[in-house]
Amino acid sequence: MEKKVCTKCNKEKNLTEYHKDRSKKDGHRFDCKECAKARKKKYYQENPEKERARVKKYREENAEKVKAYSKKY
Repeated sequence: MEKKVCTKCNKEKNLTEYHKDRSKKDGHRFDCKECAKARKKKYYQENPEKERARVKKYREENAEKVKAYSKKY
């Protein structure tokens, strides 16, 4: 199994620990899934207004889809 070093945590991990990215030479992202998750969580905690605006915009643009999903559950 091939391995790669994460550029954020500097740990060597299997390629299965990385998200795929066709634009990269080896076909995987530069940061591991764990570091990517932490980065996204930090961003959303620091920018809650942007997240709310993004969700609101999606719900407005896809009202029927959201309504059908809500009705299903």
